Amino acid sequence: MKENTKKYIPYIWLDDETGHPLMMNERCTIIFSETLSTLRLSLYKIIGEGSEMLLRLIGRDMGKKYAQLVLKQYPELNEVSKHTQIYELCSIILRNTGFGKIKILELDVTKPEMRAIIKDAPSGLGIKSLPPIYNLEAGMLCGILEEIFDREMVVSGYRFNESEDNYELTITKVE
Repeated sequence: MKENTKKYIPYIWLDDETGHPLMMNERCTIIFSETLSTLRLSLYKIIGEGSEMLLRLIGRDMGKKYAQLVLKQYPELNEVSKHTQIYELCSIILRNTGFGKIKILELDVTKPEMRAIIKDAPSGLGIKSLPPIYNLEAGMLCGILEEIFDREMVVSGYRFNESEDNYELTITKVE
């Protein structure tokens, strides 16, 4: 008999008084993952190729805000190394909120620079007509790093690995 592989997420609640879902004591919106790929496709139909840059900028702002909210809820993360902060924030923000799985391949906090793999990102779900580029999620990683390092970060390289079905990217500071 197969064991249950679903896990309870301990920091999501429903406020009985207002009826609003809360994540880490902040009001949140719960949406289906494919809604984000629909957003990406709609933006592409309206704007064209520029929609990918727009998604990356939106993701960056989302990542910064997520990082601020998580650091507010878990102030002890301000007392750990930047290396630990990045691992914890990426785990909480991407994996635990459904924005994909992340594997950090390299992290140099002195440059700063990070090389990572994103898999199962919602902005690419069910879209066969556009290249599998996870700009929303890549932008979120930039925003997380910008919040930690207090400097502008950019995706300096990326590629989709079709055989592994994942997106590898490098994020560096803006020179």
